[in-house]
Formats: sequence, structure tokens, C-alpha cells
Amino acid sequence: MRDEIEKALKGHNADYIEIRIEEGDATRIQYRGRELEDIGRTTSLGGNVRALVKGGWGFISFNNISGLREKVEIAVKQARLVGREESKLAAVEPVVDIVPPQVKKDPASIPLARKKELLDRYNEVIWSVPHIQTSTIGYGDGRKKVIFANSEGTYIEQSKVDLTARFNAVARDGSNVQQSGLSLGSNGDYGFIENLHKDVEQMARRSVELLKAPQLKGP
Repeated sequence: MRDEIEKALKGHNADYIEIRIEEGDATRIQYRGRELEDIGRTTSLGGNVRALVKGGWGFISFNNISGLREKVEIAVKQARLVGREESKLAAVEPVVDIVPPQVKKDPASIPLARKKELLDRYNEVIWSVPHIQTSTIGYGDGRKKVIFANSEGTYIEQSKVDLTARFNAVARDGSNVQQSGLSLGSNGDYGFIENLHKDVEQMARRSVELLKAPQLKGP
């Protein structure tokens, strides 16, 4: 992709051009009560071009990188239509850098079915605690790559992997309703979610224990 981007930036009559591209994929799994509410994977790709000509800016966004050079040409034409003055940009040395994700255990290497099986067990742990009225579980992981390049020679590519997990349990005894939650996150390590059985059980039991907590009385 780098060669395609750099070719798209060359040969235009413009004072400055920049391209930003972002692509990613994500997994989501959600439970409400005992039921699986949502599960799936999504992918995304998009970007934009900005061009500067005689103090005027042109802009175009896209969700398909095919014909990237033509997209740059459109942004340049737009800038030329409004440019009437002088372009003034601070002098900045070009930066070339590729920042890979820091991954310990890649969630992309774990099948979606195995992720669901693990969360099924956590849901069973929550519901094994007496007096639980309802619960929610939300899991998500995603990989994102962001690319920035400009006509002055800068090319930066950064990738990252994020994971989040949220558990919530609601206990009830008559009109007394209490809840407890557990939220976790990681940058690139699926292993953080694999051994949470005790933590999830403690979270659920905490909501039940709160039913016995002393209550404040108003004047």
C-alpha cells in the first residue's frame, strides 16, 4: 500500500497534499441475562485526502482505496477553485516510521466460537450465584491500522490491538436491588480474559452481599 500512496502523491500542481487511511476489524460478543444478545465481526476501511493550493483547501473522503490518485486529483482541483492567496506552512522535517502493535497473545488467532465458549462459562458462573436477578456481559477486540503520508515525504504507519471486557450482575431481594461490575482492558493480550472465573464469581457475589449492607435512613 505504501507504494500506491506515494505514487498517488506525486506529480500534482499543489503546495501540499496529505493522505490518511484507516482500516480495522473488530469482534463483539454481548449477553443480556442468560441469553446471547449479539455476536459478530466487522471490518472497516476509509480515509481522506486534503490538498492545499494558494491558501485554499480541497478535501475528499472515501471508503475504497482503489483509484487513489484520481481521488487526490479531485482534492487538488477543489483546492484550486478556492485558492486565491499564498500557502504558508511551517517547515517540518519528513518523518518515516512504522509502529507495529505490541501483541502478546493475538485475539485474531482465537476463533470466534472459542471466545463465545469462554464467555458462556463466565455467564454460567454469574448465574450459579443465588439471588442474581439479571446480568450483562460485553466483550470486544479490535485491530486498527492508521496510515498518514504527505507530499513532503512523511509516511507513518501505526497499528494497535485493543481488547475490552465488561461484566455486570444485579441481585434482588424484594424491593432491595443491588449491582456490581467488573471492567477490564488490554492492549494486545487475549490472555487477560482467559482466567477470570474467580473474579467474575466474586463480582456476582458482591452484588448479593450488598443486599445485606446497612441502609441509610433519611431524617
